[in-house]
Amino acid sequence: MTVNTANRRRSMRAASAHPAVVLTPGGRVLARGRAANISGQGAFVIVNCPKGPPQCSEVVIEMEVPGASSPRAGRPDKRTVRYLCRVVRTQTLGHLVGLGLQFLEKFD
Repeated sequence: MTVNTANRRRSMRAASAHPAVVLTPGGRVLARGRAANISGQGAFVIVNCPKGPPQCSEVVIEMEVPGASSPRAGRPDKRTVRYLCRVVRTQTLGHLVGLGLQFLEKFD
């Protein structure tokens, strides 16, 4: 028997493996890792957090994502995007920590 449950997600999520850095709003590095999935509303980031999950309600995430293709180099450019985020959940994954982040504001 299968049970159908309502999907609370407002937008589709795409799997990703973008390098990510989680910082305090003041700029101190809390953890480094990779975005496991991303949507228009937020991201799930898996980080190596030896001191445990951040005890902040808001963090800044920096992710390195593909940019426009560079015809000279023959490989895609990379650019860094930064968002102010709300930590909506944390999940212990062995020695790693998963952070569910809701995007609040994109920085230029």
